[in-house]
Amino acid sequence: MSGRGVEEVIGLLVTDRVLRRHYREDPQGALQELIDRGVELNERELASLASIDAQEITEFDRPIHHNG
Repeated sequence: MSGRGVEEVIGLLVTDRVLRRHYREDPQGALQELIDRGVELNERELASLASIDAQEITEFDRPIHHNG
């Protein structure tokens, strides 16, 4: 288990607003879509990614404001 698939999924969740929305509505479906597109995940990785709180994922959709 290299973790490359996990890294890829997290990167996509951070950068892809549509995928984040899909994940929020249906985590298993969103992850299966990525597997169908060629992302390699084993059962343990899939279960771990599916257990991420969808609300935390949506935090990536908020703009970052810097105080300065």
